This record gives sequence, C-alpha cells and structure tokens, in this order.
Amino acid sequence: MDVRIQPFSINASSRTCLMPGTRASRMIAVETHNPSLIMDQADVLQQVLKHHKVSPRGRILYERFFNDHGIRTRHFGFDDVRQVFEESYDEAVERFQKVAVDCGSRAAEKALLKSEVSPGQVAGLIVTTCTGYLCPGLATYMAERLGLRSDVFLLDLVGQGCAAAAPALRAADHCLKSRPQSFVLVVCVEVCSAAFSSGEAVDLLISNAIFGDGAAAVLVTDDPKLSGLELRHFESILCPEYRDDLRFKTKNSRLCNVISKRVPDLAGKTVKQLKQKIPGDFGEPQHYAFHTGGRAVLDAIQNELGLSDAQMNPSRDILRDYGNMSSPSILFVLKHLWESGDLKFDDRIFAFTFGAGFSAHGFSLICKTAETGLKPVSAGFCHEKI
Repeated sequence: MDVRIQPFSINASSRTCLMPGTRASRMIAVETHNPSLIMDQADVLQQVLKHHKVSPRGRILYERFFNDHGIRTRHFGFDDVRQVFEESYDEAVERFQKVAVDCGSRAAEKALLKSEVSPGQVAGLIVTTCTGYLCPGLATYMAERLGLRSDVFLLDLVGQGCAAAAPALRAADHCLKSRPQSFVLVVCVEVCSAAFSSGEAVDLLISNAIFGDGAAAVLVTDDPKLSGLELRHFESILCPEYRDDLRFKTKNSRLCNVISKRVPDLAGKTVKQLKQKIPGDFGEPQHYAFHTGGRAVLDAIQNELGLSDAQMNPSRDILRDYGNMSSPSILFVLKHLWESGDLKFDDRIFAFTFGAGFSAHGFSLICKTAETGLKPVSAGFCHEKI
C-alpha cells in the first residue's frame, strides 16, 4: 500500500529544544496503574463469542484478530465482558469517570510517593484522555483526590488520541519554563473498554481485540539536584490528509474506532521522518520507545528504521502484557526501560507516539544523575558508567 508523507519543513514554532541559559526538564518518576481485572486473549475471545451475537464471518475475523496481534493479556475496568455490550451510553460514561479517576490518581500517588514529593509541591497537573468526555475534566477530579493546592495549574488534553503523552510532556516542559524549580504531574489515562462497540466492521473488531485500560503518571521538574530522564527535543508532524484513517466517530451515541489498513505504514513513515528531524549533534540513541499500536504497527516501524529485535523488545513487551492502552502506552514502555537496569549515564532514548490527526510526535531523552550525586529518586534509575 502506497502511503506518501509530504516533506515536512520544521520552523521555529514546531521544535522545542534546550536553549542556552535554561534548565532542562527531566522526568524523575514514571508510575503506572491498571484495573485489577486481567484477562488473556483466549478468555476474552471466549466471553465475546459467548455473550455477543456474531455471524460465521464475524467469528472467523474475531479469531483471526485475537490470535494475531502480539498480545497475551489485557487489563479492563469492568467486572464482566457482557457489561461492555449491554451498558447504555450513560453507564459507559459513568464507568469511564470512575475507572479513569481511580487509575489516574493511583498512578499519580505512586509517582509522588516514589519521588518523596508532597501534593502541595505540585505546581501543575496535565491530564490526557480520549476515551471519554467530562466537563469539568478529569484533572479537577484528580486534583481533588490527590489533595493538590487550590492554585495548581490544571490542563485537560482531550482528542489527541494515542499520541497524547508527547504533547503533554511538551506542555509540562513549557509550564516549568514559567514556573522554574517546581513540579508538574502528567497523567495519561484511558478506559478504552468504555469505547468498545459491537458490530462486525473490521476496525471495530480490531479495536475490541487490541485495546486495554490503564494509566501512567510522570513527575517532571527542572531541578538539577534530582536524577531522571532529561527531555531534550520535541518534534511533531501533522498529516490531515490521513485524518480519516485513524479517528473516533460517533455512531448510535457511542464512540466507535476507525482504523484503516494504512495505519501501520503511516506510523512507520512518520516515525522515520521524525527521527531525521532530531538534531544530529544529539547522537544515535542507545534505546527506543514506541507507542504500542499493535504488532503490525511495530513491525512497520522496525522495517522503516532497520532496528533489531532487541531494540524493539521494550515496546513489544508492553504490547504483549497490556495491549494498546492508547495514550499511556509510551509511558509504560519508558518505565519498563527505566526499570530494566539497561540504562547507563548519558544514554540516549528516542521515543515516538502517533495517533488521531493523523499526527505523530517524537522526543529525545538523556539519562542523567543528580548534579550533587544524590541518590536517584526513582526505583528505576540511570546507572553511572564505571
């Protein structure tokens, strides 16, 4: 399939990098939380076929997709698969709010605890989601539950889809430029099961076969006394001509995923362009992290970039154990990398997200220890080279 991405010219407003005299923001903790229900793909398939009426053709497609996406288990914010297909729109929104606030807050609490940062020290909270809509947004509920101060900066990023973590981190970086020596929480949370839909359209079947529920929280600061992953460059590409290839649409008052067969190729080509936009003086990365869009998506990226299986393993591991959780997925991959023990001082990481728009984002990180030699604040930290 021929997907053509127009050459993209970067201008000053589309790139964020470290300016002379400014402090680099760094991620000092990445924590995650998932609903307690874990199901393997065979069990989910069995329950879907048992409680959801499908045609012989639909059954064949379900079995094909459930067995062909590099996924072993997923987490869900419901008690029974039947709930997904029987609940009303109002019930789905109510479940979204309950699960999203709980998972997002728990991930944030873990990040604060790991960093030994109190809620009163948090200057900003940025929350991303695309699987439900609330007004006021999730950030207000999480701020209340976390006990953040009343003058905290709150921002809800809605509609960015699976790509949202990168724009959220970029917003946190800008926030710290205006409020230096402070802390900003970024929480990415999705209840993808609240957007599951019945039907036998191929994209709906794929969605039901790959998406799971989860949340991840990152604590970001510009304090050089703390160890972490330093954020260096952000790059973005928007391809509106492919907007209808990956999006949500509303059908019968429910969110329905649209996923075309061009998505893997789009992901591979945009990620390759983004990698070329990261300044050459940054050097080649030792590690990569990708949004876990699906087996075919990761295959396309690996082919485009010419990466080894070992370089793809952190992303494939998360896909295998959690499925595609939309916006939190990339942060799960970074946490997995961070806690693997493979990161060394000054190691470079390239991370990429992509999603609705069609949009894609890349950002680079450097593993840094504290300037004062203090013990790193996260359980997963950058080991100094001997």
